[in-house]
Amino acid sequence: MANYIKELTDNLKKDKEMREAWKANIAMAYKDNWAQYAKRKGKTTMNSEDRHIIANNAAEYFLDLLCGELESTEFSEVG
Repeated sequence: MANYIKELTDNLKKDKEMREAWKANIAMAYKDNWAQYAKRKGKTTMNSEDRHIIANNAAEYFLDLLCGELESTEFSEVG
C-alpha cells in the first residue's frame, strides 16, 4: 500500500497537469457538495457545523468517484 501512495505522490510532484487535475476534482467535489447541501437545507449561508458536514460529504464523494463507486450525478450524504 505504501508503494502505491508513494508512486501517486511522486507523480503528483512531477506532473503539473496531473496535480492540477487532482486539485480540480477535489475542489469540484467540495463545490458540488456545498451547492447540493445548500439546496437540500434551503440555506444561503453556512455555519461551521454546516461546513464540516459539507467537507465530509465532499471527501466521501471524491473517494466514491475515485473508486468508481457512484456516478458523478449522485451525492454521498453524511448530514
